[in-house]
Amino acid sequence: MHAAAIGAWRYAVPLCGGLLAGPLVEVEAQSPHPMQEGLPRASLAGKMRFSTDPANKTNGYCAGFSMHDHSRNAVQIGVQSDWHDVPSSGIPKVHSNMHYASADLGRGAGFQYEYGDYRFNQNTWYQVELRYFDDQKIAQFLVDGQVVYTVPAILVGRIFFSVLVCGRNNGDVVKADFENVTIGGFIPNGNGKSNDVVPYFQWNTRNYNFWGLSIQQTNHVNMWQGANFHAEGTITGMPPGLDWDTVEPATGKAPQATALNAEFWFNQ
Repeated sequence: MHAAAIGAWRYAVPLCGGLLAGPLVEVEAQSPHPMQEGLPRASLAGKMRFSTDPANKTNGYCAGFSMHDHSRNAVQIGVQSDWHDVPSSGIPKVHSNMHYASADLGRGAGFQYEYGDYRFNQNTWYQVELRYFDDQKIAQFLVDGQVVYTVPAILVGRIFFSVLVCGRNNGDVVKADFENVTIGGFIPNGNGKSNDVVPYFQWNTRNYNFWGLSIQQTNHVNMWQGANFHAEGTITGMPPGLDWDTVEPATGKAPQATALNAEFWFNQ
């Protein structure tokens, strides 16, 4: 998935049923702080496994984690398979979707995407983590404790966290499980409560399930840290001629299912 893959970050702020409601605001970037050196500004970690249809006839699918801010900066990293994209050719590889609104960091402004070299296996549990380092302006993706992918990234102010799956075309199948999903990180200047990044509210799994995909929290719905999710579905109902690169611009709905949360931020 290219242009639509970050999905929920584009419309999460106005549509999140009160949790993230409110107008978009621009926030000035904070300077790196000595206390932050070596510590991620934000992290999203958990176990993940994924699969597609047994016949492997699915054109494309993805599963992973993402972060975004109020300024439309975003980073999504996880696994993606796409028979129509040569770097993948149907092999599930680590993949990123980025949106640079506040700075291009050498990649160009706006939306950018790419594959890395790391390959995943279906139906296999991986311990994965997405980390964002504000002082270095990078995001890292770790698999089983090892950094397998790094990309330039920028996030400003409050950070929003997502767990998601997606599909390419009508008829494409994706399934994924996520366990013990935990939000963390360190804020040098604090969040009005402490220097630790913690969830603001329970996970929103209601508002971002489109085109036949769905995600549900499978342990206690009020468990903010250590949440488990099951996501699955078959892409259905997309208008003819559209796919995961074109359906969101045309309809406002990305072909994905997303669980969304935000960090605690000055009681907002």
